[in-house]
Amino acid sequence: MGGCGSSNQTTVDGGGRDSAVQVDGAVPDFAIVGDGSAPGACNPIDPRSDGQDCSKAACPSGTIGVSLGGGCTCLLSCTPGADTECPCDRRCITLTAGDMGVVGGACLVGNGAGERCGADASNMPFGHGLCAQNLTCAGDASGKAYCLWNCGAQADCPVQTSCFQITNQQQMVVGMACTYNAGASGVASGSACTPSGQACITDNLCDTTCKPQCDGPGATCASGTCTALTDAAKGQKLIGYVCK
Repeated sequence: MGGCGSSNQTTVDGGGRDSAVQVDGAVPDFAIVGDGSAPGACNPIDPRSDGQDCSKAACPSGTIGVSLGGGCTCLLSCTPGADTECPCDRRCITLTAGDMGVVGGACLVGNGAGERCGADASNMPFGHGLCAQNLTCAGDASGKAYCLWNCGAQADCPVQTSCFQITNQQQMVVGMACTYNAGASGVASGSACTPSGQACITDNLCDTTCKPQCDGPGATCASGTCTALTDAAKGQKLIGYVCK
C-alpha cells in the first residue's frame, strides 16, 4: 500500500494479513496476528469519528494516517498488539514506514461473525479481509475461510460448530475457534436436516434443510437472499449466512 504524505508514509503491515492460520493442517487463510487471543474490554459502539482525508492536512488527535485504496485516511490510533484499544468491530494493525520501521498502529474495521474473510486468488479481500475482535479467520484445507467465534470450550460455540484448535503454517496451535461441522460426508444440499444432528455437506448450513452458505450481508446468491442464521439457544449468536 502507498504512503500518506511524503515524510510520514505508513502502510498496513502485510496488508492486514501478516501471518496465516489454518485449521488442523489446512492451507493458509490470511488471518492476522493475535487471532487466537480472546479480547478483554473493548468499546461495543464504534464512534466512527475517524475517516478524514489526510492527503492535504494532518490527522486529528487520536488518529493516524494510513494508506488505504490508494488514498490517505485518518484512522483511530492504537498500540500494536492491543486490540482492545479499538472498538470491538476493529483490529489494531501494525503500521510501518517506508523503511519498514514500525510507526504505530491503526484500528481497521474487520468482518463480522460468519462472514467470509481472507482474499481471493487475485489477492482481493473479501469485505475487509480481516476479522473483528473475538473472531478468527479460519477454514478447511479445501476452501473458504470465515470469521469464526473464538472459544475456550464447546459451550462458547453456536450449534453446527465445534470448538477446535487453530494452527499456523508451522503446525503450532495459535488459538481455538468455533469451526463449522459441515463436511464431505454431510447431508446433501436441499435435504432435510436438524441443526444438532448430522452436519450438512461442505459449504452448507442447516436451516430446516441444508442451504448453501454465503459470504455475508449483501452477498450474491444463485437463488434467494444471503440471510443471517442464528442459534436461539445461545442468545441468537450468529452461526453464519445462508441463501434462502
